[in-house]
Amino acid sequence: MGYDIERGFWIVIETSPFPPRVHEYYPKLVSCDGRLFMLSVSWCEGDGQIGQRNKAVRKLWELDLLYLTWTEVSVHPDAPMDWNATFVADKNLIFGIEMFKIFGQVVDFFTTCNVSDTKMNWGYISRNHMAHELDASSCMTKSLAVLHL
Repeated sequence: MGYDIERGFWIVIETSPFPPRVHEYYPKLVSCDGRLFMLSVSWCEGDGQIGQRNKAVRKLWELDLLYLTWTEVSVHPDAPMDWNATFVADKNLIFGIEMFKIFGQVVDFFTTCNVSDTKMNWGYISRNHMAHELDASSCMTKSLAVLHL
């Protein structure tokens, strides 16, 4: 579903085919730079490389608004450990935060992807910066906002 702000009503957007995903991870939609993206977790296709088969990855997909088809445009560098990862967009950047508890510690990753760059690689803003100050409940209740000062 999408809401047409100019006309003031909801519209149905049907896409085909829907990208494959691991069902325990819900896809996240992000509107960025006039484009629609989706982050989803799926299994790597077995391409013969050692360590690449049977590995879950978080992929970034872009919706072609003319043909209503999804195209994979990037792969997030971290293994998808956080079922509740949060993503927001500002201008041409997508920001993501993942926090999860592992081996008794809260671990966090704060990443960004520039969608105007042809490579659309993800980069780290910080890793494990706030984790020592947070408890495990923060992993479920986190939120993210971009503020220009």
